[in-house]
Amino acid sequence: MEKEAPWVRKLTEVEKTMDRINQEEHMLVVYRLSFCSRRPVKTEEVEEALGHLYRKAPNLRVCIRERGGELWFREMDKQTLDFEVEEEQDVEEVTQFLHTHSYAHEGPLWRARLVPVASPSYDPPHLTAFHQDLRPAFPHCYHLLLGLSHAIGDGHTFVRVCAALAHLLDRVLCGGPVDEHNQVGSFALNEEFDAKSRQCTAAFFTDLAWREKCIAEVNKLGMPQSPLLPHVLSQGEGGPGKTVLYTQTLEPTTTSRLLQQCRAAGVTLSSCLAAAGNLSLVELLQERGVEQDTYSLSNCHLVNMRRTWPRGTAEDALGCYFNKTQRMFLATPRAAEGEHFWQYAKYVHGRLYALLQDEQFLEKASFITWCHATNASQHVQCDLTYNTRGNLTHKLEGTQQLTVTNLLSSSSIHKTEIPWDHVFGTVRGRLSHTLKYNTALVAEDTARAYAHALYHRLTRVAA
Repeated sequence: MEKEAPWVRKLTEVEKTMDRINQEEHMLVVYRLSFCSRRPVKTEEVEEALGHLYRKAPNLRVCIRERGGELWFREMDKQTLDFEVEEEQDVEEVTQFLHTHSYAHEGPLWRARLVPVASPSYDPPHLTAFHQDLRPAFPHCYHLLLGLSHAIGDGHTFVRVCAALAHLLDRVLCGGPVDEHNQVGSFALNEEFDAKSRQCTAAFFTDLAWREKCIAEVNKLGMPQSPLLPHVLSQGEGGPGKTVLYTQTLEPTTTSRLLQQCRAAGVTLSSCLAAAGNLSLVELLQERGVEQDTYSLSNCHLVNMRRTWPRGTAEDALGCYFNKTQRMFLATPRAAEGEHFWQYAKYVHGRLYALLQDEQFLEKASFITWCHATNASQHVQCDLTYNTRGNLTHKLEGTQQLTVTNLLSSSSIHKTEIPWDHVFGTVRGRLSHTLKYNTALVAEDTARAYAHALYHRLTRVAA
């Protein structure tokens, strides 16, 4: 008699929400692992690596089932891979597919697609030599895309999964053994954090005074008298909306100088990038005829909530533990070059640091959950959202038969009122910026004009 697949655990409220909105094509996650190899990679070699990954990553082995009237994660009855090689479609078309196809509860809650490419292509044009130093030894280029349900992980989780996949594929290409006993991480629930989060969220339904305090705090600088985004948004391209990515990459020298400038100014790279993104939006507003002395721009940053956990308990934890910061209104000048840019970056850094260091950070983070649960979206809407992945190089190094050249991430927004957001990350000394935009709200020329303004501002700042 076959052994019944084990029940893993109940879904948290956040995981239930992610599962529900994923069914609506919202926040479907895509990771694009780009790599070059010494020899052509065979389909069966990628399939073998994905099989190892399935057995090493507990969150990739689950489906969703009902038990006692509640949703539970349960291990799949047998290994099931949704994997195809896309010879006829380019990487953007495959990304569109992954952004628009959700996951049945029967599982698997993820899929993989391999896209061979003749040569890598990046904008601006002078970065087409991105892999020039690798081509003699690693001439064969691929994108390996993972589409994932947000119910089984967040950015921290999926970076670990992608790094594990890169190393597993390398082991397969090398012909070496794979240790399947050592798991990528643990999918067990952090019960203490979950209980605290549920308690904090429940307070917004029962404690009117606390709720009103948080509403007042998130709007304490006042809503802008006239919203700014409508001046740059449009009806987009018409037809059904799409989530489109536009990526630009700084070369290593510029990336290194930018980091040095951040250290000298005493600001994080995240604060610098937010400052540059805000000022670039102001630049675009002025081009559209919106002339003001200062502009009140609202920002949110995605945050790994494991930062609130005891030291040593977070790194191996797989699951969905992210949230947005509370919205910040930032008085942004019409121009800020040279030292004035760094003064503004310090202002952004101070505001963000104060928010993250708030003693009630966890309690206030639950305000975002309450807003989404009650459709009180007016308190969470913002002009710009920033997601900084940090330097991922050390997680992807150490391979022999392949070299990872980039790792891009995105989640679908085309079924929402979100116009765009930013994702940053560094691989092999190169800082990549992806502007993800909703074609129902943003025209392509507007998105590219904004992305180019940000790119050129970063090169000026780094000079």
